[in-house]
Amino acid sequence: MLLSGLIPFAVIFIELLFVFQSLWQNKSGFYYMFGFLAVVSVILVVTIAEVTVVTIYVQLCSENYHWWWQSFFVGGSSAVWVFLYSVWYYMFKLHITGFVSSLLFFAYTFIACCVYGLLTGTIGFLSAYAFVRRIYSAIKVD
Repeated sequence: MLLSGLIPFAVIFIELLFVFQSLWQNKSGFYYMFGFLAVVSVILVVTIAEVTVVTIYVQLCSENYHWWWQSFFVGGSSAVWVFLYSVWYYMFKLHITGFVSSLLFFAYTFIACCVYGLLTGTIGFLSAYAFVRRIYSAIKVD
């Protein structure tokens, strides 16, 4: 599941770098690339749907029909990679000193990663649900 989350993370990697720079390093705190963010968000949704459908198809081909939660976790597994990237960003890019500042960074990042994981997991589940309904509705039992 974690390897399948690496592909959606690769889609948002550069945009995530810009968002982190805007949030944590820029003194003005403004983010100006909303058009690029919208395009990357659409590409992310399509990528999550495709990766989830492929993994669920492989799972169904191996006759494992417990796909419900796995589709959610495959879709949401890129949140783990985002959190690991934020830990790397904290260690090597930020110069935060103090326990409270570090706690705030990790608390906000953890909450953002949980919301991101719920969003991408929902996208993965809904795409897998539509895929499974589609392929099983095409079966003719005579």
